[in-house]
Amino acid sequence: MKWVESLILDNDLSVEYRVKRILEYIFSTGGHFRCVIKSIDATGLTGNKFTKILNLENHTITITELELMQIFSEDGQVFELDLLIDGSRNFRIIVRDGNSVDILGDTEKPPENILGKSFENNINYF
Repeated sequence: MKWVESLILDNDLSVEYRVKRILEYIFSTGGHFRCVIKSIDATGLTGNKFTKILNLENHTITITELELMQIFSEDGQVFELDLLIDGSRNFRIIVRDGNSVDILGDTEKPPENILGKSFENNINYF
């Protein structure tokens, strides 16, 4: 990865809403993406399903773009997530404690109006 942005979260927009907007942007750029979840702790129907799978099997799982979008669209919360999005552009999204989000990428960053409030972080920390 070449860059990392840490989102500045406020009370106006949820973690799920902010990440969903970024995912919509990534997927709208075209191409096919492989979504690999390394770890997750989430509520909601889809989020809970993948949390249980990873808790039982203790390895990564590959899901569809649609399933990933369902996690961030349904009524629920994402507390922990380590997600790799593999395609012509590669991203990693890390959610910690339900209130810290880091977005890493290997090409250009999403525009500021998509990322929202954020700051550039040191890639060496990741």
